[in-house]
Amino acid sequence: MTIRLTNVEEITQLNLKYRKKNKATNIISFPFNTFDFINNKLLGDIVMCPFIISQEAKKYKKNIVEHWAHITIHGYLHLLGFKHNSFNNRKIMEKLEIKIMKKLGYNNPYF
Repeated sequence: MTIRLTNVEEITQLNLKYRKKNKATNIISFPFNTFDFINNKLLGDIVMCPFIISQEAKKYKKNIVEHWAHITIHGYLHLLGFKHNSFNNRKIMEKLEIKIMKKLGYNNPYF
């Protein structure tokens, strides 16, 4: 898995190009669904925007470290194939995020 940090302009361009949404976002995940030469599965790439993540943490009065953990976990779950494109999928993904956050000693990100 690769994690890349970028600025608002680039994340907006990526969001438009790959998701057809002309706005900035906190994270975009790009799953990689092939095998490398030693037959290890590569998960993919995550592109994150520190400025937006920081602004979200302030806006929602969240601990910045916990918010970074949550957003990283969220992107990682996307690489594993989880989606939040329906009510049921969203609930499944949120439940996993909460469980992982708690295992890491962090609070429920949805409170």
